[in-house]
Amino acid sequence: MKLSPSMKKLMVKEMEFAADRMKTAPTMAEKVFYFSAVYGAVGRVLNFEYEPELAFIHQTVQLAYNQVNARVLNLVAKQDVAIGMPEGLFERLQEGVEQLIALLQKGAPTYPALEYIAHVAFSTTGNGYFLYLRGMLEM
Repeated sequence: MKLSPSMKKLMVKEMEFAADRMKTAPTMAEKVFYFSAVYGAVGRVLNFEYEPELAFIHQTVQLAYNQVNARVLNLVAKQDVAIGMPEGLFERLQEGVEQLIALLQKGAPTYPALEYIAHVAFSTTGNGYFLYLRGMLEM
């Protein structure tokens, strides 16, 4: 991916801040808020240096955020509680963000981290949680 060193550094720094805050945030709502900062950082860089892989990162992480956030909102509102939250979900999302950061720093393709983030987020959907309960979707 072709990004200027300054934009890459800015984006990675914001992602690192988000990942660190995800570790220490006390509530699910705060954890998902900090997770949203990942695609936010990417979006800011996209406005100055468009790159197709960057758009893919933005779209993937934003969709993951939307899925996880929807589950958190339903759980907090005590609606649709038949679908739970996989144990360790936020730790796995944070791991995915850290993988993404490492790949960006190396200049390596980011697909493996994005696949992992999408996999973890899918576990919060009805079908994904069903597969998680059946042991087919492992985390």
